[in-house]
Amino acid sequence: MDTLERPPDTERIPAGLPRSATVQSLGGAAQGRPEGGEVGYEPPCPQPGQPYTNRFQLYALGEVLDVADGTDHDTASEAIGDAVLASQQIAVDFERTPTP
Repeated sequence: MDTLERPPDTERIPAGLPRSATVQSLGGAAQGRPEGGEVGYEPPCPQPGQPYTNRFQLYALGEVLDVADGTDHDTASEAIGDAVLASQQIAVDFERTPTP
């Protein structure tokens, strides 16, 4: 399998992934950089007891993106916009439980 292809049966991405441009434990998956951030995913961590809505934007792409691992947000967004077939936003509401 080409290292740019990800197994379609992947159901979970584990916590604690390295903050590296490429994640070998996920078949060489590439991570980007959010605006003003470091490479990798930074999960939300609201104050205990405060509700929070996390929004995920999912994309169906018609081609493999030609962007470097660790690319910045704007470059990745432009490449996605050029290749997108469909997209959907998912909102997940949660509240962090206060520790006793």
